[in-house]
Amino acid sequence: NQHASRGQGSSVRLAIESIKNAFDVVVMCLSDQPQIGQDELIALLNQFVDREPSEDVVMPQVRGQRGNPTLFSKKAVEEILQIPGMVCRTFMDKYPERVRLFNSDNNAYILDIDTDEDIQKLGITRS
Repeated sequence: NQHASRGQGSSVRLAIESIKNAFDVVVMCLSDQPQIGQDELIALLNQFVDREPSEDVVMPQVRGQRGNPTLFSKKAVEEILQIPGMVCRTFMDKYPERVRLFNSDNNAYILDIDTDEDIQKLGITRS
């Protein structure tokens, strides 16, 4: 990303701009969520399958806190790309009625690793 100084949103935008048309859903994952695994992704995909026709985004929420990964329909991605500078989070904020909240008590959706202290708390060793 040649414009990384513009923040995480610019990297996300670059990623979705590079996707071609061969998808139904995009799963936006953070790279620092070590407890996201197959079970969490399947739960989110099931929510996507069961969503209402007007819902284009599935976002996990744990005790009122936004989580990740977040799923975006092809329609939502195409709309995001039609608006210069639009990014995923701004889209969700602008169209909350199109976001299906997946309320969960699974902390994996909100746990991320930002510091060495976070790594130590989880007992993760560096190689």
